[in-house]
Amino acid sequence: MQYIDTVPVAQLFNFDCTKLPGAVTKLGHLKAGSQRSPLWDDYASPELLEYIDTEQSTPGIPAGFPGNNKSDLFSWACIAWELLTGALPFSTTDAKLTGKRRPWPASLAPALQQAHETIPGETIQLIEACLEDFPDKRPDLTTLRRHFP
Repeated sequence: MQYIDTVPVAQLFNFDCTKLPGAVTKLGHLKAGSQRSPLWDDYASPELLEYIDTEQSTPGIPAGFPGNNKSDLFSWACIAWELLTGALPFSTTDAKLTGKRRPWPASLAPALQQAHETIPGETIQLIEACLEDFPDKRPDLTTLRRHFP
């Protein structure tokens, strides 16, 4: 929840928990994360998955994942897509790594259909843009914060 003046407003998304600029995510933490949930890679960005594969196949001490919050935005977009449509945007990890995203469905998840919810085209485009293969092509956090206050 957040307040606009004195009116409480429910937030669908909150971007205050993204990765700190310039910080690194150590492979040890990533491995621990993979042990917590067997499906974690469904939500991981392609660059994070490639980093883990590289570090696991290369001996030595990992320097840390050099990505930024655009990797987190990819994960956010997977969650947003799933919440709104009822399915993940990629059928498999291989589909994600090759950029084979599912098309946005013609209808939303049944719970949203029943509520007669509509999702503006700009919102769909922002979610899709966050799922770009290359982080530089994804929108910045400021753009998303403006769109999802």
